[in-house]
Amino acid sequence: IFKIHQKSFVQKPDLVQAHELLAYLYDDKMENMKDQAVAEYRIALDKKPEDTNLASRLSRILIDQGKVEEAMSILSRSEKLDPSSSAIQEKLALLYSRKGEFEKALGYVAKVVQSDSKNWTARTVQAVCLEKLGRYDEAYAVAKEVVSNYSDNDALAVAGRLAIRAGEPDRGI
Repeated sequence: IFKIHQKSFVQKPDLVQAHELLAYLYDDKMENMKDQAVAEYRIALDKKPEDTNLASRLSRILIDQGKVEEAMSILSRSEKLDPSSSAIQEKLALLYSRKGEFEKALGYVAKVVQSDSKNWTARTVQAVCLEKLGRYDEAYAVAKEVVSNYSDNDALAVAGRLAIRAGEPDRGI
């Protein structure tokens, strides 16, 4: 499938869908191809700056790569274009959490959870932020809910740390 789509890309290099598809394939289907995914997402986003899905996917990789300022620039622009985008708000929550701005991250989490209470990625960010702010009981409750509904290593780690902190390592999940 990848070779077929590469061929369509070579035949029509300006076709934004080809860049989107290549970015998606590099990002989700191929290990160690994140730099290529970033390059393709950038091209696609330049052609479709209003596409918050592209902005969200690109910013996730950039955040993981530690390119926080570039991710912030993309997310800020996308938030102005679509202030109600849950995907953009989720990535802003993650970004602010990684920057140590936990209260700001929680503000974005609240927006996401208001529209989608089962957004487990945002809820995981919430648990991490609550833990960092010393709100351990709240963090544990959120982490436990996430882990019982979704497989997430970060939420599992928060819940485990908090059970140990409470002196109840058997409390578990």
